[in-house]
Amino acid sequence: MTDRFEDGLVFIKSSVRGKCFIEYIPAKNAWIPLDAKNFMYIGCLWVSGSLKGHGYSSELLNMCIEDSKKKGMDGICILSTKKKTSYLADPKFLAYKGFSV
Repeated sequence: MTDRFEDGLVFIKSSVRGKCFIEYIPAKNAWIPLDAKNFMYIGCLWVSGSLKGHGYSSELLNMCIEDSKKKGMDGICILSTKKKTSYLADPKFLAYKGFSV
């Protein structure tokens, strides 16, 4: 993963103890095929177990949004699905935060 930092990968771990982090990269350098010019792609937004429900996801997502704005990005994209799964972002959370399909 460290070799991807040259491609613009950002990894932010929350200050709380446990699995609570976000990683994102300019979509043009993402490891999946995307048609998202000048967008940031969130590869992982993870808050596990007892850390859920304390605002950590919002805090991490807001850091990504602010960083993306500073870098002149037009938007942010992330993979999700209609139903919540253990490995993709929660669609209800994303809709609540203003994301759309």
